Amino acid sequence: MIIKPDNLFHYIIRIVGRKHLPKNASYFCFVTKILENLDDLLNILRKKDYQKSTQDETDLTEAHCLGIGKYLIIDHDGHIHSYYKLDVRSIISDVQEQFNLKNEGGYIVSVKNPHQPSPAGVGLSSTQKYSYPSLLQEKVGDCRFLPLNPPDFINYEGAELPLISQKMSDIVGKEPKICKCIKAIANDDLARYLKEVDGAITFVDVL
Repeated sequence: MIIKPDNLFHYIIRIVGRKHLPKNASYFCFVTKILENLDDLLNILRKKDYQKSTQDETDLTEAHCLGIGKYLIIDHDGHIHSYYKLDVRSIISDVQEQFNLKNEGGYIVSVKNPHQPSPAGVGLSSTQKYSYPSLLQEKVGDCRFLPLNPPDFINYEGAELPLISQKMSDIVGKEPKICKCIKAIANDDLARYLKEVDGAITFVDVL
């Protein structure tokens, strides 16, 4: 999952556990790369070998874009929600279904304290973990998890972010400003640039 904060000039690569977005479950999501420009991102996507899990590497014949859209990070009733909406509304194909990608969806997002232990076989190794700057680490304190507030936690490689699947219809219905905000986010040219990566990225019919 590649995200670009609207007010920052970098791209964040996040790996989602179990190889698909969570559905009625909680998964870990890991920030693996912070890339400062589009060229670095495209070079990463051209590579056949890329670490796709915390334990091993696999050979990827090519990268596939399953959808491009916009997202919001929303503070709602003490929880932090990440809400996304694809730019092109379409019938989701079998490929997107395999990854549990929908036209729109949302998750409750937390951040894990890197100094607290993880269950066996879960999370990053000690060498992959990141120590946050003191101001952010002070917010974490001795907590094991806390809401993703501020969102600055996602701007560091090694951040561990549990995702809990959440129906967003009630929130969007009660908060009409969400729809207004998502429309106000400017489209960028990422889709065009991805299509120009010769032989590296293909698009499914949803785009």
